Amino acid sequence: MLEDIFSRHQKTATALKTEELQESLRLMIADGRLTPGEKLREVELATRFSISRTPVREALVALEREGLVTYELNRGFSVRHFSFRDLYEAYEMRAVIEGYICGLIAQQGVDDDTAAKLRRCVTEVDNIVAQPDELDTSAFAQWRELNLEFHAILMSLAPGDLIRRTHAMIGRMPRMHDIFNAVPSRARQKMAHYNVEHTQILDAIIQRQSGRAEFLMREHIMQACTVLREHLKIS
Repeated sequence: MLEDIFSRHQKTATALKTEELQESLRLMIADGRLTPGEKLREVELATRFSISRTPVREALVALEREGLVTYELNRGFSVRHFSFRDLYEAYEMRAVIEGYICGLIAQQGVDDDTAAKLRRCVTEVDNIVAQPDELDTSAFAQWRELNLEFHAILMSLAPGDLIRRTHAMIGRMPRMHDIFNAVPSRARQKMAHYNVEHTQILDAIIQRQSGRAEFLMREHIMQACTVLREHLKIS
């Protein structure tokens, strides 16, 4: 009996470690901390995350099934190279889903607490952009978190689990946040521009202008493709 309990506990603990590592690696790929082509070595990851190689292996296999990493015989796992078409389609799907959700939210209206949380995200980004000093890594990280929080708050109001799960799957694709870090001369301008768009989206939602809220969010997300195209010098 005790052996059975211990065995089940071991399996549960391993599964939890695998899921946690899988999610950590997803985020690191999406945010550019793990770059396309980068090798994902089991021993190094096990040491880095202080776990055994078994959950590492299971997490990498699961990520290969999701299409985020690739495996080659005798070469192991590495972060997948994503084409511009891959990224464009991901942003296009995000635009459809988040635009649709914004339209629904505007129809239904938002409570004061939610509106205040969204407004705080906008205000704090305004404060970052307005600071006289050159934007450093810390300022960029703060902007990124506030940007993610703004979108996450809106998606938390989605009416169904299927929409949220589909959106989460698309969100595992690499994002364009780190492009701002790569082009610091334009970072402040782009941050300010995106924050104006967040303000317009929020105002449309509060004023219950569903069509406008949906359109603005779609346009807001699809602009990322323009930034990607410019940065990658794709014609």
